[in-house]
Amino acid sequence: MRRILIAIGIAAGALFLTCAGTRPPRPESTAELAGQDAAREFNAGNFGMALRLYVKALAEARRIDNPALRARYQFNIGRIFYECAFFDSARICFRESARLFVMTGKTEEAAIAGIYEALTYAYTGRADTAASLLMLHGSRVGAGNEGIVATSRTIISLRQGAIETADGSAVRAMQLAREQRDPFLRGGIFYYQAMIAFTRRDREVARQLLDSSLYCYAQSPYRYRNWKTLLGRAIVDYCSGDTITALRYYRRAKMAAPEMILLPAEKMVRECPEIW
Repeated sequence: MRRILIAIGIAAGALFLTCAGTRPPRPESTAELAGQDAAREFNAGNFGMALRLYVKALAEARRIDNPALRARYQFNIGRIFYECAFFDSARICFRESARLFVMTGKTEEAAIAGIYEALTYAYTGRADTAASLLMLHGSRVGAGNEGIVATSRTIISLRQGAIETADGSAVRAMQLAREQRDPFLRGGIFYYQAMIAFTRRDREVARQLLDSSLYCYAQSPYRYRNWKTLLGRAIVDYCSGDTITALRYYRRAKMAAPEMILLPAEKMVRECPEIW
């Protein structure tokens, strides 16, 4: 907390004249500023700092009893846990975020939080639960967020082993991403399409799609996500017997991954896992 030292006498008069007519800060300003700083750190891939700032912003939002800000920061904390594969913690955050969004009348934001909750189930071996939640919440999302639904359906279908459904959903998600001209979104979808190709044992196509993913991320300001693509490329190359190239991509993935993310050991990557 800042302490403002105010001198007496002439200095006090000067301060009074300088501050006359200014408005006091809004009660939300401290929380919002912390949230903005956290968002910048998150987008730069500095997850540890982003988490600390979002926790600070959430605490301030609670102090001033602002459920709208609480919903937003609870969701963003969940996103950090989700990116770092702390899925149980992420699920708690998304569920609480959805509850607060409903309380404040933001039903679409609540649905998106519910979709992210569904994804936490997909990644922890409960893909059927994830599919049911996606069906529930996806119907409450407007056209502007259809890409989130299509991408989530791709992920969940992959986890269910429904490859054709995953493929169709990925194609739709890519169409929407191209309409938005967003290289970051395209980078993620190319990654999932590579996973589909790999599941079909078409490793050369998977390699090409991963290279397209890396190219898209290079055009995006949010390059931190390329660590997944680099790791995927390492897996494909290990499975193809090219251990020298695979090791190079694995080392690049370790260098690119944000500090809170724990990559699987190289030994596990060498074992050619079906789902990344």
